[in-house]
Amino acid sequence: MSPTIDHTFLMRARFYCRRAPENLTASSLAPEALGAEWRVPRWTQYVFSDASTRETSRDGRAYLEPCGICDANRDFFDFRTAWSPEGFALTVVVAKKSEQKTFANSELDSADQIRVCLDARDLKEVKRGTRFCYKFVFFPTAVDARKTLSPKARQVTISRAREQATAIDADEIALASELRADGYAFSAFFPAQTLVGYEPDSFNRLGLHFAVTDGARGVFALQHYAPALYEEDPSLWPSFLLV
Repeated sequence: MSPTIDHTFLMRARFYCRRAPENLTASSLAPEALGAEWRVPRWTQYVFSDASTRETSRDGRAYLEPCGICDANRDFFDFRTAWSPEGFALTVVVAKKSEQKTFANSELDSADQIRVCLDARDLKEVKRGTRFCYKFVFFPTAVDARKTLSPKARQVTISRAREQATAIDADEIALASELRADGYAFSAFFPAQTLVGYEPDSFNRLGLHFAVTDGARGVFALQHYAPALYEEDPSLWPSFLLV
């Protein structure tokens, strides 16, 4: 049987990242900080089934087979981005969840997650991470010891990177989250000074890849969800043109 080539290998995607509203800052961040007009188009996005039933291996790399965006999943989540000279913002809105669950710090590895890979210079000729490349895991439904919603951010290293990005104090990243009847809204704001290479006046592109993991529905990703491949190769991250 002939091998199947994922269609995202056959093209380089580029999206527009609109400028943020004038009143959007780290101190004013709301759980749904960006409106629908900042939404990333869905045309390349995949949904993947649960890892316990679909995980396999090719050349020693774990991956999940895509199962398509069916009607039940079509409006399950959206991902939004915005930029300004003051920093970079993203918002994730998740809906149609049948069960809401929060997670203590000791349970975060099994919690809902938002994985984000960011190249502040979008250096497409580089296949290994540089000091401009960041990887984060966000936990929108984390709670503190008082059971109060307290979203968390975790910066993680990029495998096989030529150079790791400077570590960012998680407290410098503004986070806001809100549980809703059928899901949640989550926003993060990175002040410009926290991202080495983020200079919108001189470099008007970012490289960005993301995946949203839900305990019940699986993984929704901008491209094929193969973390060992996509999350370590910034040349595969789509370009976001700052407009």
